[in-house]
Order: sequence, then C-alpha cells, then structure tokens
Amino acid sequence: MPDELTMLHNVHPDFHSHALSAVDLSSRMLIGRPYGGTAIMFRKNFADKIHVCYTNVSRITAVVVDTDAGPMLVANVYLPTNYGDLDSLELYIDCLSKLQALIVDTNTAHVIVAGDFNCSVGSRFYNELSNFVLDNNLVVSDLLRLVT
Repeated sequence: MPDELTMLHNVHPDFHSHALSAVDLSSRMLIGRPYGGTAIMFRKNFADKIHVCYTNVSRITAVVVDTDAGPMLVANVYLPTNYGDLDSLELYIDCLSKLQALIVDTNTAHVIVAGDFNCSVGSRFYNELSNFVLDNNLVVSDLLRLVT
C-alpha cells in the first residue's frame, strides 16, 4: 500500500529504501488484495553515492550509483504479465519505452536492470525484450547460464 512504503525503512537499521506502490487509492476503496510495486534498498553508509531517480512509474524503481568506473543506473522492474490481449502487449512495450527513456535521461556509464520481466524464451513478449536488450547494448545474464 502507498502509505506503508515507509515500513521498508524499518526493515534493518543500516538500510534506506526507495519504493513505489502500484495500488491506486484514488477511489478510496480497495477491492481485493494490495498488489504490485517496486523497491530498492541500500546501505545507509553508501547514501552519499546513491541518487534516487523519480520515475513515477510503479513498475520501475531506480537509483544512480556513483562508482569508480563512472555512474551506474540500477533499476528494479516488475514488467506486465501477458494476458494474451493487445492491452498487455501495449503495456509491456510502454514499460520498456519508459525504461529506455530512463536509461537515456540518466546518461550513465553502466546499467543494471533486474527484477521480474514476465518473459521467457519463445513467449509473446520475448521479441520486445530482446530488441530492448540489443538497442541498449545489454546482456540477459540468466539466458547465458541456461543449460540446453
């Protein structure tokens, strides 16, 4: 829930957090269970090296970390699920576009994107994710570790 995000600050006294909730409370009525959102936690002693990126996209939480090798974007994603309809494909492409804009806007030397991509080899979203990876000169590390 949006009003519960501050609880992440209390998980461990040595950590800060940055989080976004996907729960919409604008109707003032919650039906079903709370769902979705992303977060990043980092050690307080690194706080001066970490800059929060305000994406305003609950599916993407990101920070830029100052490293000796240059600034590094670290993003946590929770990409949409494939429901087999056009809306879910459009939402998936939209999220990748927003992630692309974040990468371009932060102009960092290095990028790490981790999280739930809701995609597997051969799935409907796989071509979109593959094109995104190629366009951004990224590597899908878990695919490289698969045993064939």
